[in-house]
Amino acid sequence: HDYPANYNAWWTDPDGNPALGCDIEFQAAGVCQADSLAVFHPIEGVDLFRTGHNQTYGANVQGGGAESRYYVSGEIQENQGVLPGNDLERINFRANYQNAIRDDLDVGLRTGYTTSTANIPQNDNNTLGILSGALLGRAVDDEGSRGWFAGIHPDDLLQFETAQQVDRFMVSGDADWRPLDWLTLGTTVGMDNVERHDNSFVPPNTIFFGATLPTGERISNRIEVESYTARLTGRTSYSLTSDIEANTGFGTEFTRELFQGTYASGSGLLPGTRSLDAAAQDFSVSEAFSDVRTVAGWVEQRIAWQDRIYVNASIRADDDSSFGERLDLIWYPAVSTSWVVDEEEWFPQSEFLTSLRARGAFGRSGLRPGFRDALLFFDPETVNVDGNNEPGFSIGGSGNPDLRPEISTEYELGFDAGLLGDRLGLELTYFNKTSRDALVQRRLAPSLGATTTRFENLGEVVNQGVEIVLDARLLDQPGLLQLDATVSGSFLDNELTDLGDVEPIIFGLGGDTQRHQEGYPLGGYWGQRITDLQPPAEGLVTFDDFTLSEQAEFIGPSLPTREASLSLDGLLFDRVGVRVLLDHQGGHYLNNSTRFFRCGTVVNCQELYDPTADPMSQAEALAALAQARGTFVESADYVRLREVALSISAPAEFAQRLGAQGLRLTLAGRNLATWTDYSGLDPELNMSGQANFNTADFLTQPPLRTLTARVSVDF
Repeated sequence: HDYPANYNAWWTDPDGNPALGCDIEFQAAGVCQADSLAVFHPIEGVDLFRTGHNQTYGANVQGGGAESRYYVSGEIQENQGVLPGNDLERINFRANYQNAIRDDLDVGLRTGYTTSTANIPQNDNNTLGILSGALLGRAVDDEGSRGWFAGIHPDDLLQFETAQQVDRFMVSGDADWRPLDWLTLGTTVGMDNVERHDNSFVPPNTIFFGATLPTGERISNRIEVESYTARLTGRTSYSLTSDIEANTGFGTEFTRELFQGTYASGSGLLPGTRSLDAAAQDFSVSEAFSDVRTVAGWVEQRIAWQDRIYVNASIRADDDSSFGERLDLIWYPAVSTSWVVDEEEWFPQSEFLTSLRARGAFGRSGLRPGFRDALLFFDPETVNVDGNNEPGFSIGGSGNPDLRPEISTEYELGFDAGLLGDRLGLELTYFNKTSRDALVQRRLAPSLGATTTRFENLGEVVNQGVEIVLDARLLDQPGLLQLDATVSGSFLDNELTDLGDVEPIIFGLGGDTQRHQEGYPLGGYWGQRITDLQPPAEGLVTFDDFTLSEQAEFIGPSLPTREASLSLDGLLFDRVGVRVLLDHQGGHYLNNSTRFFRCGTVVNCQELYDPTADPMSQAEALAALAQARGTFVESADYVRLREVALSISAPAEFAQRLGAQGLRLTLAGRNLATWTDYSGLDPELNMSGQANFNTADFLTQPPLRTLTARVSVDF
C-alpha cells in the first residue's frame, strides 16, 4: 500500500526565525508566506513493516471397514504478521469415529481441540499503534519527537504487549436408529467450550502518554463461553399413491449458551513486575454473565408428485429465556415448492433451452432479544451515607415484559435453467424480506427514574433484491483443456420503512456520521457536503470559494448495494489447474476518518499546506478544520483480484517412486491488485470489525497480500 507522508510548511516569523504551521488558510489570509514544504515519511524512515511468514504443517489419516470408520487429523500453524510484535501460534486436533453396532443402529463420536496464542498490535481507533503513530505523526524528524505521534517511537510502542490465549474443546455424539424400514430416529448431543484470556501489559516508564500508562498498566480478562446442544429427530418415508411420494420429519432441540467473564485491571506497577498484585492504583475488577436457553420443536412435511413437483412445508415453535415474560411460544412457518418444467410432455425440445425448474419459497425467522433486555434488574452500588460507605443498588435495566423477537418474513421466486445443451447454467432469484418488530432502543424520560433507554419492538425494515448465478463451460476437451467460468451477482435495496414514533437514531464515528432514519437505508451516512466550489484561477482555495450544506444530508448507504464475482477454473492435461477470482462491491460509501483526522485534528495532510494540490482536496481539508466530517465520506466501490492459484498434480509414476499415491503442488496469491477511486488505504477497511452498521476507516491496517506454496502428499 502507498502510505501518505506527513506534511507541514516552513515560514519565517517576524523575528526572522524559521517556523512551522503555515497552512493554506493562513497563506491565503496573508498571515504567513510559505518558504518550503516540510515532508517526513515515518513508515519509510524506519524499517516499519516486514515480510510476514505463515507456515502450516498438517497430517490426517482415515480408514476402517464396513462396520467401523475413523478419521484423525492434526495441524500446527505459525504466523508472523507484517508488523513487529504480531504473531500467532495454533495447534488443531480432530478425531472422529463412526460405528455400526447393528444393521439398524449407527453411533458416532466427534472431538476437536484447538489451542492458540496471538500477540496483537495496537490498531484501529488507537493513537498508540505503530501504524497510527506514523499516520498521525509530524512532518519533521527531529531528535525529540522522531516524527511520531506524541513523540513515542516504535521501539517504545513495542513495549505495549497485547495477547490472547484461546483453548477450545468440542465434542459431540450422535446415533441413528432405524427400527422400521420407513422410520429413522436420530439424536445428537454436543458441547463447545471456549476459554479465552485477553491480557495486556505496559511496563512503567516506557510509554509517556495519558494518566496511567507512564506508571505501567496491566489488564487481565478471563472469559469462558460454553454452548450445549441436544437434539432428537425422526423421519418417516411412505407413498400416498403411485404418483405421490412423501416423508414426514419431526424433532425437538434444546440449546444453552453460557457466558462468564472476569475483568481486572490496574496501574502503578512496581518496576520489574507484570502482575496485577503489583498494581498500586486504579485497580478495577468486574464480572459479566449471561445464560440463554432455547427449547424448540418442529414438524416438516415433504411431498413429491411424479418427480416433477415438490412441496415442503414446516412449522417450528421456539421458547427462549430472553423473551418477555408475557410471551409464550413464537411460531415460524415455512413452505417451498419447485416444478421441473422440462419434465412436462408439452415442454419443447430445444438445444437452446435444455432444462428448466421454477421455484418459490416463503418463511419466517426470528432474531431474539439480548440477555436481560426484557428483564428488570439492579446493579450493586456503594452509597455514601453520613460519611460511611453503605451497600445500595441502582436500576441496571428497565425491562420490557412484552419484548419479543424481531420477526423476518421472506419470500423468494426464481428459476434454474440449462442452456445450450447444459453448457450454460442460469439461476435467477428475486427475494423480499420484511423484518417487523425490529428491536430498537427507545429513550426513556428522565422523570421515570429508570434507565435512559430500553429495548422495544418498533421498527420495520425491508430488504429486496435479485441474485444471479451464471455457469458456463467455455472449453471442454477432456484430457486436453477444460475451462469453466462462473459469474455471480446480487443487487440489494435496503430501507427502514418504520421506526415507530422514535426520532432518527444517530451514531457512528464522530457521534453523528450514520443514522437509522425512516425512508433511508439502515446505517446510512449523513453529513455536511461541499455543494459548490468556485476555485480561483490562480492561488489558494479559501473558505469563501466553497459552500457547505446548511445541515446534514443523506450521502449514501454504508453497506454494499451490489456485489459481483467472476471465477475462472481451468484444467490442462488433467494435471494443471488454474483458478482466478475477481470480486466487486459497490453502491456504498466509507467514512475516511483517517484522512479527516489527519487534516482536521493533527493537521498533517498534504492538501492543507501544498498550494499545488487539487482544489477540491484543498477545500475538503479546510472543511475538516470546520469539522465537516461528511466531506470525507467517499464512494467505496472497488474491483479486486482476490485470488490466483496454480495447482500441479505429479504423474502417478513419479508419486509412486516416492512411496505415495498422490502428490500436488499449489501456488496461490491473494489480494494481488485493487482498482478503486477511494483515496484511503483500502475500501474494505472497517475499524469496527463485525459491528452492525457502524463502519469507518480509522487508522486500520489494510488487508495483506499473501503468496502461498502448498504441498499435499497422499499415501
